[in-house]
Amino acid sequence: MVIFAGAGISTEVSTVFPDTVLELAADRLGMPMESVESFPQTLEEYQNRFGRTELVRMIRRKFDFIDSFRSPHYHATRFHAELATMPYLRDIVTTNWDTYFEDECAATPFVSGADIALWEMPGRRVLKIHGSITNLASLVATESDYAKRLESLASDVMGGLLRQLLATKTVVFIGYSLRDWNFRRLYEALLADMKDFAPTAYVVSPHAVEAENDLGMKVIKTSGINFLRELKKSLVGHCVIDDEVYGHVADLYDMAVSADPREWEEPIRHAEYPAVIYTWFYNDGLRDICDRILRKRASGEYSDRHHVTNMLKFYDEAYERAYESGRYGDAAYIDGYSNGLILMLGDAWGTAQLDDEDGTSKSLLESCPLYFVYGADSDMRTREEFLEALEHSKRRSPKTRALARKIVEGLADDMILTHAPFIGDGHLANA
Repeated sequence: MVIFAGAGISTEVSTVFPDTVLELAADRLGMPMESVESFPQTLEEYQNRFGRTELVRMIRRKFDFIDSFRSPHYHATRFHAELATMPYLRDIVTTNWDTYFEDECAATPFVSGADIALWEMPGRRVLKIHGSITNLASLVATESDYAKRLESLASDVMGGLLRQLLATKTVVFIGYSLRDWNFRRLYEALLADMKDFAPTAYVVSPHAVEAENDLGMKVIKTSGINFLRELKKSLVGHCVIDDEVYGHVADLYDMAVSADPREWEEPIRHAEYPAVIYTWFYNDGLRDICDRILRKRASGEYSDRHHVTNMLKFYDEAYERAYESGRYGDAAYIDGYSNGLILMLGDAWGTAQLDDEDGTSKSLLESCPLYFVYGADSDMRTREEFLEALEHSKRRSPKTRALARKIVEGLADDMILTHAPFIGDGHLANA
């Protein structure tokens, strides 16, 4: 499915800014809105009177204002934030100039014909057929701009890609009015050579558009944000992970930071307890995956249940390889990394799992181990459990203890080790 997005999901609504770009231009021109014929005609008049530089400056001022205040920016990006965690929505086409698909959805922008050669790059993609505010010369705003762009789309590679998407994908238009003359002209021009072979397209709108729908689109009467939410809800538990899990990941990250023995007021002496290094590395793995999941939220990578499941299988095998080859530090790091990944599947397993020791039910967040010691009898979540396991480690798992003792040999009491986010030999660094 392709999302074809207009200004109605972005900056040109009253909850974001009191005046649209069209209204700002008409006001300065002294034109009453009832006399305004079209958006590009009005901006053409604005450019003729005040110059291209002033036109672009006016547009840029509005965007800068929206992005400098919390509330307008929040409302301008609500749709994009909802789309971010929908990993199977990869292709977006927009006539909007803003950078919200790039910023909020980690989409790679394609603005010019030269960009199209790289269209098959992995990740989410947004085709910006009317230019981008980050490339001021690319903006399509005036009547003459529209005419040039429509002419070029009829023959250039961007137009070819656009027609291919319309011909081969399910296209959902969101943020457009079917009465808008400029939108109709664009859509009709793109469909001109497909005629009856174009697949059915959909328009999402909270307003009654049936009477004006002569373009053959199917109408979904709801808001763009609600459309995405309902679509996402139908996929949760099958191929999409519920957004609420990201909050649990943030909580686990905070727990890992608080539990890190390297941060204690009285650090454990690694010369006396060499096995402490494995908890250091485990903690690094746990924190790294939590941090990565949160940083990659916009891409939707970790909202893809299949991806997370496959990654868990990969790291299970990586753990076995590391342990069997004597890379016990890597194995500890991998174990922490895997436990953070497991938390992402919490919505599939339910909010609770059975605790084998006392029969009580605990959430995955409450059950995730915070410490790691080879030979420990059970998962550890408290400092007391960890210290007891360290004491026992002197007599258990002699191979892992021998490696730990070798690693910390000569390491000063005020030094610690961290595990870099790589798996393999030679990836330990002093910090």
